[in-house]
Amino acid sequence: MNRSNVEKSKRDVTFFSTQEGSSNAFETDETKSHSDESNRIEDDEFERSAIRCFRGFIFLLMVASTVAAASTTWYLLHQGEDGDFNHELRVVVDDIRKLSTKRVSEIVTESDLLARSISSLAINSKASWPFFTNPSFPLIVSNFIATTNTHQIILCPLVHDQEERIRWTNYSQSQQRWIEEGLQFEEQQRLVFGDADIHNHDHDFEGETNAIGMEKIFPGIFRAPNGERVLEEGSGPFLPIWQTYETPTKTTSVNFNLLSDQHIAESFDTVMGTKQPILTDRLDKILQDLFPLLDDGEVSYFASGPFSMLLQPVYGNSTNDEIVAILTSDVNWAALFSLESDKSIPAVDVVVDDQCGRKFTSRLTGPESTFLGFDDLHDPAFDENEMAFPFAPLLQTQHVAGSECAYRIRVFPTQEFYDTFHTSTPASTAAIVGTVFVVVCIIFCLYDAAVHMQQKRIANAASQSEKMLSVLYPKSVRDRLFGFEHDEDPNKVAGKTPSGIRARLNHDLRKTAAKYQLKQFVATTRPTETGMGLDPALNPYQSKPIADLFLHATVLFADISGFTAWSSVREPSQVFTLLEAVYNGFDLIAKRRKVFKVETVGDCYVAVTGLPEPRKDHACVMAGFARECVDRFGELVGVLETTLGPDTGDLGIRVGIHSGPVTAGVLRGEKSRFQLFGDTVNTATRIESTGKRNRIHVSEETADLLALAGKADWLRRRDQLVTAKGKGKLQTYWLLTKQDCRLYETAYISTTEFQQPDHQSTETQSLPEEITQASLNLSTSTYESIEALLSPKMKRLCQWNVDVLARLLKQIVAHRNASQQIHYSRENFEKQLTERESEIRCQFMVLDELVETIPLPGFDQRVYKRQQNPDDIVLPEAVMEQMKLYVACVAAMYRDNPFHNFEHASHVMMSVSKLLSRIIAADDILNENENA
Repeated sequence: MNRSNVEKSKRDVTFFSTQEGSSNAFETDETKSHSDESNRIEDDEFERSAIRCFRGFIFLLMVASTVAAASTTWYLLHQGEDGDFNHELRVVVDDIRKLSTKRVSEIVTESDLLARSISSLAINSKASWPFFTNPSFPLIVSNFIATTNTHQIILCPLVHDQEERIRWTNYSQSQQRWIEEGLQFEEQQRLVFGDADIHNHDHDFEGETNAIGMEKIFPGIFRAPNGERVLEEGSGPFLPIWQTYETPTKTTSVNFNLLSDQHIAESFDTVMGTKQPILTDRLDKILQDLFPLLDDGEVSYFASGPFSMLLQPVYGNSTNDEIVAILTSDVNWAALFSLESDKSIPAVDVVVDDQCGRKFTSRLTGPESTFLGFDDLHDPAFDENEMAFPFAPLLQTQHVAGSECAYRIRVFPTQEFYDTFHTSTPASTAAIVGTVFVVVCIIFCLYDAAVHMQQKRIANAASQSEKMLSVLYPKSVRDRLFGFEHDEDPNKVAGKTPSGIRARLNHDLRKTAAKYQLKQFVATTRPTETGMGLDPALNPYQSKPIADLFLHATVLFADISGFTAWSSVREPSQVFTLLEAVYNGFDLIAKRRKVFKVETVGDCYVAVTGLPEPRKDHACVMAGFARECVDRFGELVGVLETTLGPDTGDLGIRVGIHSGPVTAGVLRGEKSRFQLFGDTVNTATRIESTGKRNRIHVSEETADLLALAGKADWLRRRDQLVTAKGKGKLQTYWLLTKQDCRLYETAYISTTEFQQPDHQSTETQSLPEEITQASLNLSTSTYESIEALLSPKMKRLCQWNVDVLARLLKQIVAHRNASQQIHYSRENFEKQLTERESEIRCQFMVLDELVETIPLPGFDQRVYKRQQNPDDIVLPEAVMEQMKLYVACVAAMYRDNPFHNFEHASHVMMSVSKLLSRIIAADDILNENENA
């Protein structure tokens, strides 16, 4: 008893010690698990923090990029505008410099020529200076003014001493007739040329221009202090004003001594010393005693801007060693700087500065020059844009302020000039760039949020999957199952966090699935090839082929019945018109019903259901697709018959369907293709080839699937077994179309062997026997009345013939327009037609009526090149109605006789039309001529 108690106590101790050890081990594993979980949580939190920081950095970087892009765009565009602005300003300033220098040079040159002309006239007249009056002075001076655009020309003879002054007084009193002659010359110029710029003096020439009525000139050379004329009494020399142009209407300025002005006297001394022309200071600063004596005072001189006077010496002989007179011409400063270009040039301000404190400003706008005032009046905002150059450096100038003064031309842009080249484009473009960047930032943020939400959902799903797998498998087995030991490559593993591993695992599993690759190829038409490291000789593409076996699929083959014979007599464009219309109609139905189109081979259309995504109702979907395609084909050929010619409506379609396993994949090569292989495909072709036109022929396997789906009422068992190559005898079924079902409901079709409705018999109707040639008259019948007698097929043939005739008629009109033929009147044409019909009716045999009434024109290459496209010609509605009536009458008079009916005539029409289009190969002729 005691021994048993001891053993029991030992067992209890052993049990408790074992339990304690197990508890310690469990606690150790639990502690390790909690530690791993804690580390995982810390890693996840660190990763989330890092991602948030990275997102914030990316956001700040995008904001900085937006600001930088907008600022850089504005800066570059603004710099470009500044470059254009400065370049155009330099061009304008260079033009001003060249033109002003050129105009001053022209004035100096023309003034020298005028002085030499006056000197030559004096020498030829053997007159002695200063007692010389040039009778042709107005004529030669007017040409000079027209050339140099000057205002006033004055010839001032040089009177050397007191003795000559006395003689000059008598001479000038006796020779003042030049004033009357000059006024008459100017009036004749004004009447002949009608020029408003030629001076129109408002006075009575009968009273003022005669020697008796005109005021006598001042007797002697005078000066005019304060506007009062005082006789000069000095010893000389004197420089009296004599012949002038404009001719003065008042004689108050004649005999005024220019040397009475100190500045003119200094300029005269310079001319006498250098024997070179000189440009005086501005007239508003000199000759203050002269202006009150002029016709209009200072108004005529300074209305259009400041003037200076050019003093040109006149020599008494050909050796140019004795100056006998001074020829003065005033120079308009504002006119010197105007531009010659007529284009719209923005305004610039030109400041003429003598560098001695006296300035004046003109504004140039292209060829127009506007005087602004006697000061520097440019916009101070453009001081930094100043461009300057010296004025006429080769011409001597005289200044009141001293010899150190020199004219300098300063050019400034105006606000208008600045605004022309500085637009809002930089700011608007920068705003657009900034807006684009902002939109990109918003899209990026939205995309990041969407990706984050998607990743969160994927992570949650992966977490649930991991929990489920953790219950089913140990960790080591689970890792081997997932293949994590192969993902330790740092180039392949983005991270070791559970969420990263799960996301990458799901992606890799999907990428390696064959069906996934096949679906990607169908969606993108290009397979994704990954290197496999295989021998190139065994696998030239270095990747696993993308192919799979689909156990449940339905294949359809559809072939156009009668297509070969129909296409042999058609143009290539007509053949492709039919195929494109039919296949496009089938493609739209396939897209709507989710049927996969495999390919088209000639006139055969291949489609499949049940792949690339398997579906249980693949047979039903394909049956509905086939029924709708047959109905759609009938509609299309009926519509196309009016454009593609006869027999188009007689085309049919033969459809074969079979269900079974199919091998589908991507056959790679020069042009990768998605293809089907297997016995199911071959059987489908045999089913199609043993079918009938406008019927859907299905195999027994497809019929069983349709019956299981509750579509047995769509099927009719075929009475006879069909013999298929390589298959032997097969039991097949007819799949009824919608039209077939309606015919069955009305009991027009036998229940034993379904026969195709004879559409041709319903359309080919015999016309009433009472229709005669007399009842079908073009002048009395109407198109509607005859159309009611025709069958639908006859109506389509009529429409096709009308289209052919209209196309030919357009070609005739285009040829006539290009060759400029004379169009005859309607009366003459009807008269000739009546006479021709009478001649034809006089013949006794039918064959004699085949007379060429419309001769075909010969080919003319020049006419062909310039003729209008016939398709662009619009025929009058009356012509089209007449052609419809004509064709309808011809169709109505035909009987349904073999080889002599309207359908046969339409075939002949089609052949003749095709022949006419190939008689003359105009393009070949043109190419031969070009190559010759």
